[in-house]
Parts: sequence; structure tokens; C-alpha cells
Amino acid sequence: MQLVRRVVAGVLCVMTAVITGYWALRLMFPPVNGGPQSWWPAIMLGASILLLGGGIHTVVPPVRGAWLVLFAAAFPLVLYAVHFRALPSRCWFFALAVALCMWITQALASALKRAQYVVLITSLILAASWVPVSVNTLRGYFSPTPRSPDPMVLFSLLALWVLIFESVVVGILLCKSPRSGATR
Repeated sequence: MQLVRRVVAGVLCVMTAVITGYWALRLMFPPVNGGPQSWWPAIMLGASILLLGGGIHTVVPPVRGAWLVLFAAAFPLVLYAVHFRALPSRCWFFALAVALCMWITQALASALKRAQYVVLITSLILAASWVPVSVNTLRGYFSPTPRSPDPMVLFSLLALWVLIFESVVVGILLCKSPRSGATR
């Protein structure tokens, strides 16, 4: 039963990471040329990659340590190579930052002696990364003079927050289950 719970939790985290990562990529590459650039979509993408690593670790517990750090570094590089067909220095910087965050997350989980804290920490990072964009969207939508009220924007935002909330709850439940992911 513990194995089934862990696999379901990992699959939910991976699904959340893929969907939020997709939307972060969509925000990174808007159709309008020449608009102001922001680091927030990249931060949101990095948080999604961290949760993806946490979900993989949940499904396959032996994948940890250096393997997750390498995954966290390689995944953004592959993504940027596919999209840009080159790897400028900002891509390497982003990959290094994501790998460093994964290493810090694992170090925290190890210090707390529970490997499953990786999912909780990465899901909280994902939630924190989506707060500014969500607040800005809601502020624009509910302002006295909304720019272009589109109910699908609010529906998409609500669906993303349901997934993010689900990943936080899964992280809490994994941490509360007896002897789940205890480190040696």
C-alpha cells in the first residue's frame, strides 16, 4: 500500500510539474515581440523542474543526490537547446541555479532526516513562484477598468492552483506517513 501511495503521489507531482512548466514556458515566450522581459516565468519554470525532480525521486527513490542535481541541470539545457538551438550564457546560468536549488533542497531534506521533504519543499517553492503572476492577473482582471476580461484566464489560473495545492498536500501527506523516505 505504501508503494502505491508513493507512486500515485509521484505521478501527481510529475503531472503538476509538467503542466505548470508548460504554462511557464508559454509565459516566457509571449507572441508579442519587444515587450518587457521578466525573470518570473523562468523562476516558475525552474520551480516546475524542481518539482519534477521531486516527483521522480518519489516514484524511484534510488534516484537522488547527484542524479537529481544532474537532472536539474541537464533538463533546462535540453529545453533551451531545443527552443533556441544554442546555449547562451544565461541558459548555463539558469541551469546552474536550478541545480544549486535542487542540491539545497536535498541537503535540507537530508538534514531533516526525511527524503520525502524534497516533494514538500519543491511544491512550496512552486507555489511561491506562482503567487506574483497570479496576484497580477487577478489585480488586472478585477480592476475597475479591466483590460480584456477573459473567463478562460481565470479558469486556467484556478486549474493551475488546484494542481499546485494538490502537490503541497501530497508533500505534506508523504512527510506525515510513517517511515516514508527516512534517510540512512
